[in-house]
Amino acid sequence: MSTQQPESAPTEAQVTPIVLGVLSDLFFGIKVAEAAKRAGGRMRMVKSEEELLALAAEKPALIVFDLQQTSLEPARLLRALKAEPALNSIPTLAYFSHVQEELRREALAAGCDHVLPRSVFTQRVEELVGGCVRRALAHPPQS
Repeated sequence: MSTQQPESAPTEAQVTPIVLGVLSDLFFGIKVAEAAKRAGGRMRMVKSEEELLALAAEKPALIVFDLQQTSLEPARLLRALKAEPALNSIPTLAYFSHVQEELRREALAAGCDHVLPRSVFTQRVEELVGGCVRRALAHPPQS
């Protein structure tokens, strides 16, 4: 008779990749959420730095930043994420208004993986967000 406890099945939260959104525009939030859902994931909006860092520790499939989100200072958050060895491999994607080139430079300097003009992000949201979710489904993070 074995005394080992059977392993419990993973919960939905453990198998459903999450995309974190540091976004100020509901329109783009919906686009990201829909792309994540179609690929088999889900999106969660982040409202504070503490929440971002706590959720990032759960290894999301992607973190999307609206560089015009002023209350959370995306470049500062990116620097904080990329400075943490346990978090710096999480894929990051940011978008900006093409007239605010300085935001692009700040995000790249902070270590953001991909920085796109908002128009390009809109055209490629399915490919970019969906691709990260599908990769996370194929290769779940190790506990």
